Amino acid sequence: MKDGYAKGFTLVEMMVAMAIGSIVLLLGAVMLGSAGDGYARLSGGVSGEREARALLSQLSADLATARWHADALFERKSGDWAADRVGFLTLQAPDAQSDAGRIGDLCAALYYIKDMPVGGRVVRCLMRGVCESDDTLSAVRDGSAGGLFVPTGRDEPVAFGVVAFE
Repeated sequence: MKDGYAKGFTLVEMMVAMAIGSIVLLLGAVMLGSAGDGYARLSGGVSGEREARALLSQLSADLATARWHADALFERKSGDWAADRVGFLTLQAPDAQSDAGRIGDLCAALYYIKDMPVGGRVVRCLMRGVCESDDTLSAVRDGSAGGLFVPTGRDEPVAFGVVAFE
């Protein structure tokens, strides 16, 4: 102790050190937050691409086995694009049908856009419906295959957040 004073930091030095430390912590928090946002964007893009690949795989499988019929449906509403529908006859594997509705492999497939509530908000979805072979063959035999291409309660969404289906 020289001149009766203890060695240490002054209040001003402590406040400056705390201010510099606070700035460093704030910058670190901002960088961590922006890294998290980037990760969320990237993972959302990856899941969207995965969903698109699954949809394209399903649609291409349906179209690869399509059997075109006079009642096939390609409907585009000019004023209301959400009413677009595509319906066609296709071959479906026996395990894609129920035991009660399976008498062959010819089925009717329908793709259309529908707004659905998902997680508390409305999301535009691409829906896929399939009429099993029993109903399909009966309708083709009766000449009423066009009636197969209407939405039913059994249809399922195959893609979420769809902007358009053309």
